[in-house]
Amino acid sequence: MKERVIDLTAVVRLRINVPIAIGMGVRIFLISCLTSHLSIASAQSWNALGTTGTGCCVVNGLSLGNGKLYAGGSFTDAGGVAANGVAQWNGSAWSALGLPFSDGVFWSLCRGSSSDLYAGGSFTTPDGALSANRVAKWNGSAWSALGSGMDNGIVTALCWDGSNLYAGGSFTLIGGVAVNRIAKWDGSAWSALGSGMNGQVFALAWDGSNLYAGGSFNTADGVAAPFIAKYDGSAWSDVGGGTSSSVNALAWDGSGNNLYVGGAFNLAGGIADTKRVAKWNGSAWNPLATGIYTTVNALAWDGSNLYAGGSFSNAGGAPNRVAKWDGSAWNTVGFGVSGTVYALAVNSSCLYAGGAFVNVCGNAACSSGNWAVNYVATWGGASCVTPLPIELLSFTGECIATPSLPEGDEEAVKLQWSTANETNNNYFTVECSLSFGEGWGEVGRVQGAGNSSAIRNYEFSDVSPLSFGEGPGVRYYRLKQTDYDGNYEYFGPVSVECGAGSEWDLIFQNIFQEEELKGTLLLPDDEPVNIVIMDLQGRIISREKIHAKRGSNLLKIDLSFIARGTYFIKAESIKKSVTKKIVKF
Repeated sequence: MKERVIDLTAVVRLRINVPIAIGMGVRIFLISCLTSHLSIASAQSWNALGTTGTGCCVVNGLSLGNGKLYAGGSFTDAGGVAANGVAQWNGSAWSALGLPFSDGVFWSLCRGSSSDLYAGGSFTTPDGALSANRVAKWNGSAWSALGSGMDNGIVTALCWDGSNLYAGGSFTLIGGVAVNRIAKWDGSAWSALGSGMNGQVFALAWDGSNLYAGGSFNTADGVAAPFIAKYDGSAWSDVGGGTSSSVNALAWDGSGNNLYVGGAFNLAGGIADTKRVAKWNGSAWNPLATGIYTTVNALAWDGSNLYAGGSFSNAGGAPNRVAKWDGSAWNTVGFGVSGTVYALAVNSSCLYAGGAFVNVCGNAACSSGNWAVNYVATWGGASCVTPLPIELLSFTGECIATPSLPEGDEEAVKLQWSTANETNNNYFTVECSLSFGEGWGEVGRVQGAGNSSAIRNYEFSDVSPLSFGEGPGVRYYRLKQTDYDGNYEYFGPVSVECGAGSEWDLIFQNIFQEEELKGTLLLPDDEPVNIVIMDLQGRIISREKIHAKRGSNLLKIDLSFIARGTYFIKAESIKKSVTKKIVKF
């Protein structure tokens, strides 16, 4: 039996909402969305995931959600199971995502809303059947394309803002339209972000209001922005003078208004001791001790600490390619791993690392006591290698008209979710926020099923969503699942818009199985509206006229007569129209 490194004093605070880390070859690409945390004190050690890890080849990206760890890379099997480029770990075994016949490498993974997982890479099909061209969505049971995908290049970075997906990479065209290495998917169509970048995008991060991009570029939409830039929804800008070389990794701290940046640079904003890693606080660059002396490829934030992975052999005394920054100093994470780390993700009391390493190190020199993990490993307690508490199948929200409520509360948000498996699940806490990732507040609790292997359906209504803040607008909801032992896990968020405003909107569950589609139509005025269903070629399948009222209108649309597939639903009047895409499966 090989010796394991145990740290009995470590306290790990590892929780993440949408944790993403991605990498490729010598250049590594990392994106990080938003994090949350839980403090758990227990014995910590490195462990393998299964007996053979991901077989022969490199792990480039990791993502956590729905009680599973997702891994992407250049491997052809995971745990001895055929899985070309992408696989999922449920706590006890690996399995493929659909058919294991992808024709390319997976470089990036990103969690979206509900059970959605977005994947980017060099593939033209994620499963050997679907044409997706370098980017695709996995809904927990099947892959779907995002329009026609990219015309060229590869996708090396993805990030979700709660409503839209951002993609970065080396691609320059989508549907024949120039986008130049970065684009936004709004659920139905791709759009450019200005004129794009003059070099590749390696990393993306969302701070709740702005998108950050890192890479090998020097300009963003023609604006000088050395290797890092910020997009505020309308224009690109420089970030404190940028860095001296490429940015490979970004991590937002979720509530402290700090962006952590890693890469191959020696200086950030010209500030001393910002080698390979630095912190941007919104107005100035700050060093993390004296930095790291070799390339940083991945960053992950757990709510209290920053984890860095890369090709370095020492970071402030922390050896072998993985290190933890506690706010004042770099710390060890065991003795690290034997090769380059390309991806990091955190969840519960566990840190997950993926890359080109074969072994976990048994000593500081990584010369003895090593043991095989094969390209992916976890640092934490025993729970890191056991099945996670629940497997979430779906999580959706919609704004509904509720005329039965007291005056002033004519609208409610109905949240629905379902689970496939539950282990020691005590209860769910429903939390709401006005901004993506900040100011979360509890709005209710729903009792869990404890232990269950059957599909369980849950529902909760927030009857006064407009009282949570000031007036109409988008609300974000997430689930906090708590075990009997007090450990917890976050799922979501999903975005819901209630209240009449100046803009039209249609709010639907994008993917559904029922014969009746329920949704909400938001209008600024009373007016007649046509509800039109079209196929992907734009041919009208049905048309129905309704007399809609100002504010929120509950829609129930009979779709029993249409076959499974992708459709467009359009609401149109003499003033305006809005179109949304839906998938019936």
